Amino acid sequence: MTRTGPRLILFTAQWAPVSRHLHERVVAQAEKAGVDVVVYDVDSDSAMAETWRVISVPTLIAADADGEKRRAIGAVSAETVQVLLDRLIPAAPAGKSRRKPA
Repeated sequence: MTRTGPRLILFTAQWAPVSRHLHERVVAQAEKAGVDVVVYDVDSDSAMAETWRVISVPTLIAADADGEKRRAIGAVSAETVQVLLDRLIPAAPAGKSRRKPA
């Protein structure tokens, strides 16, 4: 299945402990924003890692139908995750929230 909508793509590895922590943070933040998260393990999904030119884990990519918008590598902060999400969520009119209602 090919995904074309706004999404965060997270490349992880079981042997990288920071991947687990980042996975939890990314899923929680993306859920609040209404953005899908797709997770690949570089060892079992090496073809996807090669397709997206992943050279280190964890790697987090903001993508939409037009392709990659931005990426972050390593143990990124909540603020960095939000920057990536902001690349995917269209700007809301003044006074309106860009976040999905709870």
